Amino acid sequence: MSDNNENQRVEILNTLDQFGYMNRAEKNNSSSAFIDVIYNRLQKDFPHLNVLKSHHFGGYEFDILIEKEDGKSIIVETMSKEKYSGNLGYLEDVHKEKIVRNTGSEYVRIWSQNCWQNLDAEIQKIHKKIS
Repeated sequence: MSDNNENQRVEILNTLDQFGYMNRAEKNNSSSAFIDVIYNRLQKDFPHLNVLKSHHFGGYEFDILIEKEDGKSIIVETMSKEKYSGNLGYLEDVHKEKIVRNTGSEYVRIWSQNCWQNLDAEIQKIHKKIS
């Protein structure tokens, strides 16, 4: 490999490292802010229930876990275009739902676009599962 090619390779890798990480961090920050909005609302609406963020189960990280008093849990996934942007986003989500439902738990998708238009309507999806 020539010095010129090696220098170009290092420059490209440095650029990818710098801006690839920043792009990922920006997506994570916006996703995290959305999760925080839903999480804070659920804690306010259901102070008697255990509401947890970033719950690990079955090899996945789920956005929010609600532990109901009857022992059944509800997994809440906050969905956005970024989460579904990859080729396998939809298939992964369906697989995650299957894992959750096989344990006897409930699975609820909350869409960011719908939340920005009518947060209460999206939160009602969760209320119905808890009642």
